[in-house]
Amino acid sequence: MAGDEVALISLLCAGRTPREDENMRVMLETRMTTRTHQFSSLATLAIVAVALLAVGCASGGVNLKQPFQPPSFEAKVYENAELGFSLHYPADFLEEDVPPDLAGFELALPEAEWLLLATSPQQLPNVAILLHPADEPELSLEAFGEGVAAVYAQIGGGEAEIESARETTLQDGVTEAMEFIVEWSLQGFPIKTLTLFVSRGPQTVQVQVTWAPAIGDRASLNVDEIAYSLYFE
Repeated sequence: MAGDEVALISLLCAGRTPREDENMRVMLETRMTTRTHQFSSLATLAIVAVALLAVGCASGGVNLKQPFQPPSFEAKVYENAELGFSLHYPADFLEEDVPPDLAGFELALPEAEWLLLATSPQQLPNVAILLHPADEPELSLEAFGEGVAAVYAQIGGGEAEIESARETTLQDGVTEAMEFIVEWSLQGFPIKTLTLFVSRGPQTVQVQVTWAPAIGDRASLNVDEIAYSLYFE
């Protein structure tokens, strides 16, 4: 026991009988020992908490990234080792030449690099992956959506409008993306496109899945499953 604690006990016990002195001494020693243990436990917890925080900071924080969940359909896999991502699409889709042989695509997306275009045996649905330079100033979701609608209108040669727009994350739970559902037409045929934009440093990865409501709905054609199979390692 520390010297100041002994002095305090001696002072409090002064003028008492030997038995009273002993009882007082035991009581005070017990309380001081208990309090010392409590302080020691709190100090230990504080040290452990600081150590865990330091480890978390050193490793870049807690990793909340979710593992990849395979799609429900039989799939082919597009992998891009350079950019570190993959995408799954139905096994019966056929890869096509890129860019598509449509003048509208070239006019609307002159700087885009086409990485993949794969179509179902019926031509729709299809999936495409494009790479855009991200050298323009950051736009709001609404302003970005207006630009997206204008691109599809130019591609289709008619009107296009945004059915929905939202900021979201990919299936890993951490990679941020912008999602747009676009209603447009191609050669007068009404179609829809779910398109995702993910910024990766100086570039933006775009995944688009296009389908015709007359052929099937969004769920039965696995539109969301295809688009959200986009996964960055």
